[in-house]
Amino acid sequence: MVNRSPASRRTPALALLGAVLCTTAGCGASVCKDSWLGPGRAEHFAASFAIGAGVSTLAGHAGWAPGSSAALGLGAVAIAGTGKETIDLKVSKTCWSWKDLAWELLGGAAGTAIGTAASH
Repeated sequence: MVNRSPASRRTPALALLGAVLCTTAGCGASVCKDSWLGPGRAEHFAASFAIGAGVSTLAGHAGWAPGSSAALGLGAVAIAGTGKETIDLKVSKTCWSWKDLAWELLGGAAGTAIGTAASH
């Protein structure tokens, strides 16, 4: 078995995330021209905070290592956030908001940090 560094293990995951984002967002599809502090930002932050905190806390209590439970929490937030933006773009026929996604990832990171710390 090849012992790969953590950075080399992340590379395929980051490439996959980039491909998913490019595919779902259409790489130039209808992108929102919204402000960083627009309406709904607090809801995006709070929902992602709850997802990140909940998933990482559950993973920690299930015996996952801190790094693994944090990765699981952030992964869940990334999936939920890209799913939400995809629904906005493809189903609601509005637009993809990179700023919404940024707030979701920020909230998820904060929630994951607290959830991971609380469960270990």
